[in-house]
Amino acid sequence: MIKALYQYRRYIISNSVNDLKNRYAGTRLGFLWNVIHPFTMVAVMSLVFSGIMPVRVKGNYSTEFSMALYLTSGLIPWLFFTEAVGRGSTALLESAHFLKKLPIPEEVFVAKATFTSLLSFLILLLILFTFSTVMGHFPDVSWLLLAPVALLLLTLVFGLGLFLACLNLFFRDLGQIVPVILQVLMWLAPILYTEEAAPRLLKTIAVVNPFAPFLSGFRSVLLYYTPPDPGLWAAMLAWAGAAVLLGIVTMRRVRKDLRDVL
Repeated sequence: MIKALYQYRRYIISNSVNDLKNRYAGTRLGFLWNVIHPFTMVAVMSLVFSGIMPVRVKGNYSTEFSMALYLTSGLIPWLFFTEAVGRGSTALLESAHFLKKLPIPEEVFVAKATFTSLLSFLILLLILFTFSTVMGHFPDVSWLLLAPVALLLLTLVFGLGLFLACLNLFFRDLGQIVPVILQVLMWLAPILYTEEAAPRLLKTIAVVNPFAPFLSGFRSVLLYYTPPDPGLWAAMLAWAGAAVLLGIVTMRRVRKDLRDVL
């Protein structure tokens, strides 16, 4: 699989960029809509939590930052997670006409969908960094650790996307089930509330939420300027590795029948 992804790396990158450019094709603002949507979300949250409801969250060393920044730091990686998993789960169905005609490995199309979501995520990160600076929470060298956290998250969503894309060919209802599951997972993770405010039951359930350790790791670096503890690194590695292994095993089992069901 790694060999196939490397062999088609240019195809993946070029088509991902084209997908992002053409997402809002025909509109007057075009590519700018990729920035306007998340920027509007950040602006509204800033208005609500910094103006109307000026809530503060305590950080390390008695520092404080706005609730708007806390929520945004959770929503932006969550938006990447949901978009990548959602797009990955439908990647094979949406690329059926290519799969029927071209001898391109199936995983390449899932990788393309995942990489397109990654490009959107990078745009969101730039908005988050800018918003953080405006809110008085300035960049730090520790933010470089966001790169390995993001890489592990990318591995996780690719593995989940590959697994779900294979299942979606045989169980078409899965395309409707995945968004429901993602909605439930959002409330099981402390995205729209603080970890301290979460009931004990939600903290227990969060153990089975694959996104939870990545959220904690992301906030640990971005908000607290602190490297994720060894337990978080282990959890992120375990989830990412398990997802890729699950995707590879599933793809190998269904590959011979895959194109026949398109």
